[in-house]
Amino acid sequence: DLNITITPVNNQKPVIVLGNPVFVAEGESFRFTENVLKVTDPDSKTKEIQFMITKQPQWGYIENTKSNPGSEK
Repeated sequence: DLNITITPVNNQKPVIVLGNPVFVAEGESFRFTENVLKVTDPDSKTKEIQFMITKQPQWGYIENTKSNPGSEK
């Protein structure tokens, strides 16, 4: 008999931790930090985790103020 055990890789779901809601006054700006939105994933390194905006805010806009190589402002 031959017994084989297969251990799945990258099968753990990420855990999303949301902070308090954010309210920004007209004309003001806000910076997202880990205090507002944080994700942990046992299968991924912190540097490998990415966020994707799938819906724009109803009012105002989101601006990338710190561009990284390969990203656009």
